[in-house]
Amino acid sequence: MSIGIGIGIGLGQGSRAGVGIPYTFNPASLPDGSFLSPWTGSSTFSILSGQIINDPALGDDLVSNGNMETGDPPTGWTPTTCTPSSQADERTGGSGSKCIRLARNGANSLYVYQLIAGPALYGWARVTGWAKRVTVSHGVNVMLDNSTLSSAIWVSNTDWTQVVRDGARLSGASAMARAYGTSTGADGTYGHVDDLSIQTYTSIANLLKCVNAGKALVNVKATFTGDPMTSGMHGVACCVDNPLNPLNFVASFLQAGQSTAFPVCITTIKVVNGVPSVVAAEAAKAYVAGAGVEIWHIATNTFQVFYAGTQVGSDLTISDVGIVSNLYHGIIAGKTGAGSGIDAFFLQ
Repeated sequence: MSIGIGIGIGLGQGSRAGVGIPYTFNPASLPDGSFLSPWTGSSTFSILSGQIINDPALGDDLVSNGNMETGDPPTGWTPTTCTPSSQADERTGGSGSKCIRLARNGANSLYVYQLIAGPALYGWARVTGWAKRVTVSHGVNVMLDNSTLSSAIWVSNTDWTQVVRDGARLSGASAMARAYGTSTGADGTYGHVDDLSIQTYTSIANLLKCVNAGKALVNVKATFTGDPMTSGMHGVACCVDNPLNPLNFVASFLQAGQSTAFPVCITTIKVVNGVPSVVAAEAAKAYVAGAGVEIWHIATNTFQVFYAGTQVGSDLTISDVGIVSNLYHGIIAGKTGAGSGIDAFFLQ
């Protein structure tokens, strides 16, 4: 049941006016559409079927021939210790007719790749793809190399499986898109990959929606229901400097785990002067529908992260002066998959 008071509107960094605490935002009984005061931040968030969803803009695809439709083997993909080929096995629901086959050829680590370079590198990225194990013994993945946030997702299913992973911030002079497989079996065993795509969000501000709590030491929580394998990241942001231009904050989010056998993981980042870095990358967790991701800011430089009511890892020390005194707290979410979204938000 919603107990939100919501009597204050965030008046900016440094203001002590804010929502009444404890504050709960429960969209279950609200009509579809946008939600406004006391929330501030991206206009790409809305309410749909009782959940908070996000539909931020994405840039052009950085991968060429990611649908594997052109060439045999598909053009633009350089093989490493594997034999690639084009196969008439379009992924489930796809619009083409082909995929790429990655066959073992003398080594357990096998992949095809293409380099990505240019100004498009410097952004918060979304990696998507489809894969299936077929005959290899350890599965296949789609991934992005040269990122500050993990972006590899292993698929152990023998049916086509979609994977989505947000949060990979591209860095350096170049990056590598990879369709990857591994096997300890005989040469010739193979997996399939299709529709590999990498796009950057046009603005990190489109990933955040916040309220002004009037204080920095808070507990912030968001509950989520949906399919994390197809929905990207969902979680909470704490100590945000400016939701309209967020350059400094802490965030913990749930997203697809690095294996379909362990479907979710919790990652905690900090963003300092617009540059994100991983504070804690936690091992994969069992997915619990309706469970919450929480950040407890219990002392100026001490943060705790929880998932499904259990602390994730140890206490975290974050002492960046641009973060620890900020008054805005809220939700962080990438592009929401069908039937997925944030169920409720809690602040105390």
